[in-house]
Amino acid sequence: MSCFGKIHGMTSSPNLDQMTPDQLRTFAAQLLSKVDTMGRKIHRDETIIEQLSHEIAILKRHKFAKRSEQISPA
Repeated sequence: MSCFGKIHGMTSSPNLDQMTPDQLRTFAAQLLSKVDTMGRKIHRDETIIEQLSHEIAILKRHKFAKRSEQISPA
């Protein structure tokens, strides 16, 4: 059992009762690797979200500051 595909794309789980200890170790190693990869992706995505949220806040301040500083024609 070398590759089980993406976890969310699997239609059925492998039968763990029929796997040998070596197959179980390989499967566990693959799952741990996927968890690590997904954890790094989540961290990267959270960093990007923070950066974009900060940029949006700056742009909103710039937009609304410009609007509030305009002189009324009246």
